[in-house]
Amino acid sequence: ADDDFPYTAPRVAVAYGPGILAWPHLEPDGLLCVLPTDAAVSGENPARVVEYVVGEACRLIEDCISGDNADDFRREFLSYWMMAADAAAASFISLIEPCGPGRPILVWYGKGMRVVADDGEILKRWLTRWGAKTSKGKGYRLNDGVLIWLPEPLLPTEYPRTAADVRALARERSPEGADFLEELAASGVDEIDVLLGAPTANGACFGAVTVRPPRSEGGPKRAANPLVSGFRPGRVPRTLLVNRYLSGVSKVTKATVERADHLWIHGRDQDSRQGRLRRLRVAVLGCGSVGGPLTRLLAQAGVGNLLLVDCGRMDWPNVGRHELGAASVGRYKAQDLAGEIEQAYPHLGDVSWRRGRVGLEAAGLMEE
Repeated sequence: ADDDFPYTAPRVAVAYGPGILAWPHLEPDGLLCVLPTDAAVSGENPARVVEYVVGEACRLIEDCISGDNADDFRREFLSYWMMAADAAAASFISLIEPCGPGRPILVWYGKGMRVVADDGEILKRWLTRWGAKTSKGKGYRLNDGVLIWLPEPLLPTEYPRTAADVRALARERSPEGADFLEELAASGVDEIDVLLGAPTANGACFGAVTVRPPRSEGGPKRAANPLVSGFRPGRVPRTLLVNRYLSGVSKVTKATVERADHLWIHGRDQDSRQGRLRRLRVAVLGCGSVGGPLTRLLAQAGVGNLLLVDCGRMDWPNVGRHELGAASVGRYKAQDLAGEIEQAYPHLGDVSWRRGRVGLEAAGLMEE
């Protein structure tokens, strides 16, 4: 019980418990998750509260011992995968479509993080809007990766520990992904990023593993490389090369994945309208004190494509009532507003602008 007891719930710990990820709802410090962290309790009868919490803890332990609550590992996959992730691993941001089948994906390496997407142009556009730095002005360098799409999230006992585990998992549950994984292994790349995706009742979830080939042990360069040992360069049989790369010797690095795709940002996979909204194109005629906020609301609602039309420039009296601020004074409203929307919502599709007039008068059709 903490210092605020009896106005907060007591916690129950398991002494000499089975260790992390053996039971669901058991935290690394041995505490059981019996009640939500924001649960309200009555301070008038603390003995009854303690009786209830201890009783629930006993029932939870019994379910853990019998295995009756093992599916909780699947329902809360992200929480448990986070416990298993390597502390030094780069985190991932996912823009990919949250569905199967297994397929090749593209990966951009940033400092301490990686961004993955299905399409190179979409990934580059997102990175540009997000403000990611290029490699010495040469553009964004993208690497090949693989999505393994699973029918359901993994249990902790199924989390891959070696490259051979990843290959076996892909072959058993995502044959398409297995083909691409082996193709990359055969190419001898330095490392392979693999996303493990699965559907849940609360939306698709992802974990990531990075597979690396066996390390060299020293000596002459060609002889020391386990992938080509015993063969001349370019003469290693493909099957042998794949088997060596995806072997049980190579440990994998586990990493967490945050979703930044359209369906997650707009409704967390629960809004059935987003499939249509992301394809819509809406033109906003006039980007002033009404059109500016309206544009942002459309973007927040999930409208995927926007055309902003306004021939006016920002001036100082606009600053107090406009989406744009002092930095945009003297600049075209439509242009800067489009830039603001792109930066704030980099996952959206086309956000374009025009500064021409619109209407009958602009078309020269008004009567004199």
